[in-house]
Amino acid sequence: MWLLAHAKHVDLGTHVFFFLGLVTVLLISLPVGIYNLAIPLLFGVIVSSTLLLQARWTFIYATISLVTCLLIAFISPRITPELAYTSQFIGAVIYGVYFYIIALLAYLSARELINLLNVSHHEATQLADLRDSLSEQVTVRTADLQQALATVEAKAQEQAQLLAENAQQREVIRQLSVPVLPISNQTLVMPLVGIFDHERLVQAQAQALNSIKETSARRIIMDITGISMLDSDVAKGLISIVQAAKLMGTEVVLVGIRPEVAQSLISANIYLDDMATASSLQVAVHRFSRIV
Repeated sequence: MWLLAHAKHVDLGTHVFFFLGLVTVLLISLPVGIYNLAIPLLFGVIVSSTLLLQARWTFIYATISLVTCLLIAFISPRITPELAYTSQFIGAVIYGVYFYIIALLAYLSARELINLLNVSHHEATQLADLRDSLSEQVTVRTADLQQALATVEAKAQEQAQLLAENAQQREVIRQLSVPVLPISNQTLVMPLVGIFDHERLVQAQAQALNSIKETSARRIIMDITGISMLDSDVAKGLISIVQAAKLMGTEVVLVGIRPEVAQSLISANIYLDDMATASSLQVAVHRFSRIV
């Protein structure tokens, strides 16, 4: 049996095993008749054939089991005269009915089990296909996300570079918006143009003081002709620049005060008594050119 099964002849090995079982039942039952404990082994043969062989073998082995019982019922009374033919044949027929009932139930159960296995296999196949599809979708989505992330990172890097360049440009524009120009070794000109807020005033003061420190200038001319609006806050900021320059030993001349600006300063009670002024840049330059 083991050799047959090991040689992959499973069906043939099963048939040989069942045949030996039938012969064993037959040999045990012939001396004692149909009513013995060996006969129920035939039920095991029928059920096992359902599980191990094709469905048709269930009914074939049920028929063989019935024939075996009839042989026992026919031969046993000849071996053992005390056994009655009638009771032996009745027992064989009863066993035969049970054999076919068991065969039918086993066949139906096996078919249901096969259907369940087929459904399970079909669902497993669908799950495998779904898993492969999901895996492919995840791979595609991951690639798309990686590409999108790379694009976003590239745009972010580009935007950061643009912001840095913009900041540099703003710094250059800020420095150019408050220029300090030397007109001699001792004199600087600082033209102020546009609208001034607190930030530009702070920048103007820093530009003026840094230029004074770098050039050791003794005079600085602040031209406010180009300032669009000079209110009290701007005036106070200019005064602070003048005072800071004086602390560094530099004389400051304020030029370009228009009439409306002068009236606004007087209305705001801002007086420039301590500050040197000139009507225009030319007048201030001419004044300093005469100073030895």
